[in-house]
Amino acid sequence: MNIREVEQLTGLKKANIRYYEEEGLIKPQRNGQNNYREYSPADVEILEKVKILRTLGVSIHDIGELQRGKTTVPALMEKRAEELDEEMNQAMELRELCSRAEKAGTTFESMDPSLINSDSLFFHKKGENVMKLDKIHNAEKKAERFREMLCLVASLGAFLSFMWRSIAAETPLWFTIFHIVVVVALIICFFVLWYRSYRY
Repeated sequence: MNIREVEQLTGLKKANIRYYEEEGLIKPQRNGQNNYREYSPADVEILEKVKILRTLGVSIHDIGELQRGKTTVPALMEKRAEELDEEMNQAMELRELCSRAEKAGTTFESMDPSLINSDSLFFHKKGENVMKLDKIHNAEKKAERFREMLCLVASLGAFLSFMWRSIAAETPLWFTIFHIVVVVALIICFFVLWYRSYRY
């Protein structure tokens, strides 16, 4: 079966399926005629198991270890339960901090950074993780804008090529004007959408 069929059967996105393949969790065969990936029922079954384990928060590395027989499901569940206990304790710390800030009637201007214990390893790691996510989101936004600009440049290139051929072939003036209006409208729409996505 092809990747679209696997998407429908598992509910996973194509990007996830490709990622799990890159990580060696599934190994689809290649069709000898067109070199496309051919997924088997066994691949689908593995993906369903991966989906459950990822929902439980088990890491890709640990899933690979489980698949290779280097660990067991009970061992992984025990490890995950310990991690969840730690996460719950950390969440309680954050909840306590939120309550103190709420009761103090804190505003942005009056917010006291000493509310957070800067020596706390938990808060230090939490801050690092949040900032890392912000950097990733920022990089993704820049990459998206870059792709949009490439699309615009490609569209303009195609339009200029069309115009050059139109002039050489002496097409009717109304036909050329119509295409110019359409392309200008598309460019305006692109910049409006790009500006709005940049602002928000």
